Amino acid sequence: MSNIIDLNWDQIDTVLLDMDGTLLDLNYDSHFWFQHLPKRYAEIHGGDVDQIRMNLMRRIMEKKGSQLWYDLSFWSDELDVDITALKCETQHLVQTLPYTHAFLDKVQAMGKQLYIVTNAHIDGVEIKLGQTNIARYFKRIVVAFEYNQPKEAAEFWPLLQADLNYDPARTLFVDDNADVLQAAINAGIGEVVGLRCPDSVGTRNEMVGMQAVDNLSGITPN
Repeated sequence: MSNIIDLNWDQIDTVLLDMDGTLLDLNYDSHFWFQHLPKRYAEIHGGDVDQIRMNLMRRIMEKKGSQLWYDLSFWSDELDVDITALKCETQHLVQTLPYTHAFLDKVQAMGKQLYIVTNAHIDGVEIKLGQTNIARYFKRIVVAFEYNQPKEAAEFWPLLQADLNYDPARTLFVDDNADVLQAAINAGIGEVVGLRCPDSVGTRNEMVGMQAVDNLSGITPN
């Protein structure tokens, strides 16, 4: 399976990039939700860490694909813990994925319009951008909460287009979530690319039926 997609960059004006699992290593989020949060929840409220982990994952998975899945304020209220404060405890684990800076340097030098388009809650975005040096590349960071629709929703894409005024046919979108990628395809985005390796220590995602690369080196301009 090839890790190279030969994009026609002359036909691309706008580049929309997911944040977690595309630019940033998803290991930070995996560690937080599967390890740190259950441990700290047990310390705050008591209980068995393994049982808490199972219960938390069940409750969180029930919201998958909805805006609430990403809403740190909702989970703070739901779990009676300060999620943002707990995320700050592990912020030293935030890091970019390999090839992120090389890709952004090349695309920025070509004069393309770069945007982060993320489902993440603004509190999490601020923590992560504060730990990395990538905000400087982007014309704007778009948080899906601005539209009250996650990227998985068909309703999200017309709102994004009206806001940013891009030509879908001359736009590249990169994400690690297959449902989001399909929504972008349905919305007429000209080039849609999946990332198979969003987590440096996690499992590889096979993107069936859509073009994908292991990492951003596979689409970095020469």
